[in-house]
Amino acid sequence: MNADFKAFVEEVRLKADIVAVVGSNVDLKPAGGTFKGLSPFHGESHPAGQADVHLQRRRGSGAASRS
Repeated sequence: MNADFKAFVEEVRLKADIVAVVGSNVDLKPAGGTFKGLSPFHGESHPAGQADVHLQRRRGSGAASRS
């Protein structure tokens, strides 16, 4: 990755509200410093992903996120 692209990604990460972005597609519930939600792709009953407010990142625990 070149430096310009890395700078662009960092700028977007800092300006975007990850909870709002993920929450527009997934019903998120507060869980400590993060928000957790069910996968929109599977009929699960346990949270399959989380959005971290402080790091401005999302993390999934499903099979698609392991690639």
